[in-house]
Amino acid sequence: AGIYVSTQAREFLSKLSHLTQIQIFVKIENVEGVNHFDEILKETDDIILLRGNLGIDLPTEKVFLFQKSALHKSNMAGKPAVCLPTKHHLTCFVDNMTDKLRPTRAEAMDVANGVLDGSDAILLGADTLRALYPAETVSIVDKILQRLRRSSTRIYTSRRL
Repeated sequence: AGIYVSTQAREFLSKLSHLTQIQIFVKIENVEGVNHFDEILKETDDIILLRGNLGIDLPTEKVFLFQKSALHKSNMAGKPAVCLPTKHHLTCFVDNMTDKLRPTRAEAMDVANGVLDGSDAILLGADTLRALYPAETVSIVDKILQRLRRSSTRIYTSRRL
């Protein structure tokens, strides 16, 4: 179904010459998306992995493997890809910082591992804005990203971070 919709969207956009810069983003959020990932990747401009939703359909131990595989394939295809965090309806990688000054080690590693896996962006959502320490959250994520940029141990490379 996703391939059909993407093909229809491309055909529609091709008829509108003034919309040449429009890109198609595809959310991968269920088993159907996982099973058809390679086909979807060929048809889309950008990939968004919704790990929380994937965790509903897939066993927990398979979500991280799919993340690594999907990000690697996206990078090899030259397609930007973003992972959204695992918590349902939360778009904050560092959820602990909504009321504490520091993220947990697991949250810091989640940010780092997303980048090491090849994610092209880190999403901090509305939860960050409503938190007690929004500026500190952005600062800590930036420090993690700066450290990764200087690191020579990156496994996969993202073009933008």
